[in-house]
Amino acid sequence: MTRYTRTSYAVPAADNLGAQLRRLREQTGSPQWKAGAAADMDSALLSRIETGKHPVRADQLVKLAAFLRVSLEPLETQRLAEEMARLYGSHPGFAAAAAIVRENAGEYRVNKSPDAGSKRSATGSKSASSVSNRKKSR
Repeated sequence: MTRYTRTSYAVPAADNLGAQLRRLREQTGSPQWKAGAAADMDSALLSRIETGKHPVRADQLVKLAAFLRVSLEPLETQRLAEEMARLYGSHPGFAAAAAIVRENAGEYRVNKSPDAGSKRSATGSKSASSVSNRKKSR
């Protein structure tokens, strides 16, 4: 049985999530200790995150995005990509698996949109227009 080890798969420093967070923090003029405190971490941990030496957890990223007043979605997307690369980047099938995920995610967005089919909202409940249209047809 072949075992694959976690890798220190490096995203180019200018493109990694930590560098993005540092740029955003510096644009606000906030010191590391203040941003770190907002995310329940000390400045040493935030420094390790910003330099790419430590991954940021999802709960920490939510708090940092709120503190920095930026959209969470692109940051979380980058966090997930870096986490997958860190965990599976040394696996020989990683690139092929990533391509499959990319392809399937595109299909899901196209075929599984909330307003397609039964007119259910994003929360899974039927929309008011769907219910009122059903009542009119009776």
